[in-house]
Amino acid sequence: MIALGSVQLSAYAAVKAPAAPKVTASSTVNTVKLKWKKVSGASGYEVYSYKNKKYKKLKTLTAAKLTVKKLTAGTSYVYAVRAYKKSGSRKRFSKYSRLVKVSTLPKAPTGLYMESSSYASVTLSWKKVSGATGYTVYYSPDSNLSKDVRTFDTKTNTACIKLLKDNSYYYYNVQAYRVYNKKTYYSAKSSKAISFTKEIPGELKTTVNLSKRYQTVNGFGTSSAWNFQRFGSWENAEDILRYLYDPNKGIGLNIYRYNVGAGSKNDETMGNYWNRTEGFVKSVDFDNQKITYDFTADAAAQNCLKIAKKLAGNNLRVTLFHNSPPVELTVNGKAYGTGNGEEKPENMASNLDSANYNLYSQFCVDVADYFVKSGYRVTDVSPMNEPVYSWDGSGQEGCHFTPAQASQLYAVMINKAKNKSYKISMFEAGAAEDGYENGDMSPNNKYLYAIMSNKTNSAYFDTFTTHSYWSDKARKALCRSYIDNTYPGMKIACTEYCQMFNDWSTGVHDLSEQASGKELNGYGITYGVQMARTIYEDLTVLNAVEWNWWLGVSCGYYPDGLVYIDNQGTDHSVIEPTKRLWCLGNFSKFIKEGAVRVDASSAQDKLLSASFLNKDGSLVVVYINTTKDYNLKANICVNGYTKYKAYETSENRDLALVSSGEFENGKQISVPAESVVSVIITK
Repeated sequence: MIALGSVQLSAYAAVKAPAAPKVTASSTVNTVKLKWKKVSGASGYEVYSYKNKKYKKLKTLTAAKLTVKKLTAGTSYVYAVRAYKKSGSRKRFSKYSRLVKVSTLPKAPTGLYMESSSYASVTLSWKKVSGATGYTVYYSPDSNLSKDVRTFDTKTNTACIKLLKDNSYYYYNVQAYRVYNKKTYYSAKSSKAISFTKEIPGELKTTVNLSKRYQTVNGFGTSSAWNFQRFGSWENAEDILRYLYDPNKGIGLNIYRYNVGAGSKNDETMGNYWNRTEGFVKSVDFDNQKITYDFTADAAAQNCLKIAKKLAGNNLRVTLFHNSPPVELTVNGKAYGTGNGEEKPENMASNLDSANYNLYSQFCVDVADYFVKSGYRVTDVSPMNEPVYSWDGSGQEGCHFTPAQASQLYAVMINKAKNKSYKISMFEAGAAEDGYENGDMSPNNKYLYAIMSNKTNSAYFDTFTTHSYWSDKARKALCRSYIDNTYPGMKIACTEYCQMFNDWSTGVHDLSEQASGKELNGYGITYGVQMARTIYEDLTVLNAVEWNWWLGVSCGYYPDGLVYIDNQGTDHSVIEPTKRLWCLGNFSKFIKEGAVRVDASSAQDKLLSASFLNKDGSLVVVYINTTKDYNLKANICVNGYTKYKAYETSENRDLALVSSGEFENGKQISVPAESVVSVIITK
């Protein structure tokens, strides 16, 4: 017996194991079909499922294929096969085949339903499919969905199909898909659905009345605050500024707000290093009321101004704005105030003693004269920024003034600036407020009242300057009405705005709350379109003569920039434009200094429009579609013009030329959802 067993074991040991099968798989909704080539010398095969690192035998068979049935749709499975060769009652097994990863197909979507249809778009929905990664919607004007078929991919069980042809039938079906192991598994297609797109009513026209005129426009700009004093020394400073001031490659801004620093550069008590500035003051002789200057200071910022003038041309308007008097003149030697911890403006402490009003006025005039002599067209000097606030221990430069102090300082400064080519600007208010709040005069209007009660001031000022923060359309209307009724003929200039997190009027407040990291910069089209809405309201409700954004270039995580750079590292090539930049360009690139706003009436409440007549006779109509779901159209009704060009900023376009050609009265223009379109019409 021992000898016989030895012979059997020896025979088994002599049997060579077969090769491992090479297995492929295909699937349906509920089955997986495995197949492989027959292995030479194999007596049969065992099929296994594989889960949690364990093999479970499903079947022993001699055929080189197996269909696994009754599986769950849209589900992943893993299998392996090994061959065997018999030797007596024993089996000699191959190694397991490679693991075969396969998914069953998702079920075909059901319940395809047209939720809404309006103008040239339709919204579809269907029931969610278990295991689906996403869906592809097929649509066509062909009822058989065989010609002119387009697709729309979505991760959810809804789809808004846009840019459909007006007054047409469209047919739809949808297919689910599942991505597993780098392979896509498609379901069968759903049943068809049908929709009819409605045509925009013909009476919804934009009627331009060239004889009904409003304000004359200075133009559009941004400030050079903070980052310009850094990147102005970079080798690619012109590449950055080209986005802002190049009329061909950029958005053609024509106003440059130069930040005249108070000299806080070395003040480490100011937490934000980037907000500290170089100053021009070298020394002050208080006894003789004289200031000695070093105008080689702030070289990087001055270089930016030089480049901007090169790009924009000699007619670049320059505003010199001061957030704080020079630290050499302030009470605490800082570029921010003490505030005394008070909340009411009338009880806060100013950081500029009245004894230094003469010196501060002289400083503002001397700096302005320096830039004029350097060849710049200085049009405005703004010595006071949002004086209602305390700027107490602020992260940026600032100085509080009471209404009475502001009035007194302006009277001194106006006398200093007599016969100058530039104008002293009135205080820059933080918001466009109405006349009264809770029965009391609003803070801004307390300043207005105090300033204009002085005869020197009232004879000089013809423009009220305000920032656009915390001001909705209704409040702006009240502000405009108050100005007209109280100070007839006074103009309004909007000199600063960004989409602050705590400002509910931005239109992106909720979106900002959901963002984090770089998303907080608000690069997307929603931010751009909502900024354009603010510009529209300021131009058509406040009748603003100019409009300025806050930071032309930013480096942080905040929706305050038009362009973003990497100010922390050494890679200066990082230049990231926002949709805000291009949406502002829909105004600044085409509406020139001296343009007059003319009446443009429209019955479309979803489509904002404003019209401007340039000095050269060209007409600019700017449309803003703030809706996310409607592609709108408008017919421009005006006579006397022969050519047009339309430029669009949208999710997929940056101030791009989208159409041009012959113009005739009633020309139809397309304005996609969430877009700004500028139409330039010429004779």
